[in-house]
Amino acid sequence: TPILTRIYTPSDYGVLAVFVSFTSLCAVVAALGYDTAILLPADDYNAMAITILCGICVICFSIAVSLFILLYGNQVIGILKNPAISTWVYFVPLSVVFDGWSRAAIYWLNRKKQYRKIAINCVSAAVIVATANLGMGFAGFGYAGLIIAGIIGQFVALSMLLVWTWKDVSGGLRRMNFAELRQVAFSYKKFPLFSLPADALNALSQQIPVLMLSRFFGANIVGNFSFSQKILGMPLNLVAQSISAVFKQRASADYAKLGNCKEIFKKTSIMLTATSIVPLVIIFIFAPVIFGTLFGEAWEQAGLYTRYLAPLYIFRFIVSPLSYIFYIANRQDADLIGQIGLLCVSVGSMVLGGYMKNPDVAIIAFSGGYILVYCYYYFGAQKLASGTNLFFFRR
Repeated sequence: TPILTRIYTPSDYGVLAVFVSFTSLCAVVAALGYDTAILLPADDYNAMAITILCGICVICFSIAVSLFILLYGNQVIGILKNPAISTWVYFVPLSVVFDGWSRAAIYWLNRKKQYRKIAINCVSAAVIVATANLGMGFAGFGYAGLIIAGIIGQFVALSMLLVWTWKDVSGGLRRMNFAELRQVAFSYKKFPLFSLPADALNALSQQIPVLMLSRFFGANIVGNFSFSQKILGMPLNLVAQSISAVFKQRASADYAKLGNCKEIFKKTSIMLTATSIVPLVIIFIFAPVIFGTLFGEAWEQAGLYTRYLAPLYIFRFIVSPLSYIFYIANRQDADLIGQIGLLCVSVGSMVLGGYMKNPDVAIIAFSGGYILVYCYYYFGAQKLASGTNLFFFRR
């Protein structure tokens, strides 16, 4: 990264951030929320049916995105005031297929307790993207190199996942028929009805800042903001995903057997909190100095944004794995309330910053508002893990 920041500018990362925002939003919606249900069936046959259903949904959704881009792509680019993205929006459907299928495959591997393969896949994709970024940067591709490298990384990650899961998937394709897929889609209809809106709102609330900062303040501010999120998110997400994979499997099993999962909730909560305290203190105090020294003077602003965002990312690190309990307890309705809160925070904070013509105000308000909503999630998950009703929302 210290090499990349001396090859690419904050504006280059700003263009990449807008592209990633589009693909992330689409990828979350593409499987209609069924991917999060792969862990839940008692038997592998129904779980594989859901996995195959996810693949079909992703293809259909990507075709719809392609048609939308052909018809309305220019209008969207005009709203964002970012003409540099104009060529690359046509690659969004391809990226959505890579990402959507990868999500389903990772959930299947998680169900089969193949944690080592999931970890290898994450690390391999990161190495491929970093290597491609360097190669493209030295070749002078600019922001296009960042986008191409990301797509290459997605392709490699999906290829590895298909190799590991193809035996199971091909077996499922031979045995299943349309009626069985329709039946499993109906059986888990709460996921597109409740989980999909919640996941879509979550993705929208995370990507809205990038899109609105692009419109209000331009690519340079977006680049600093997205780079700050990357530096905070990548190491934390790598650790959180590893812990989350084990927590989801163990919590699902305990809840099905005992009617609660309070033991694994408590252990995981303590582990996540203890892991995050020291990084928070270091980042909050030294981020601007570290960024200016390590990444170059052009990125000192990103260091300041990192200080603003550090408390938010620590809360996210702790809460995100634990919030899967909302799915396990079949309380997607309560999860939807939280996602609406996150979206309101995202839009409200960016509008406030745009009105005051100050990106710092927008980012500080964004961080503080998110922390409040994450408190809602933590205490709600804690209540559900104990096997009791939510104190704020009863059926």
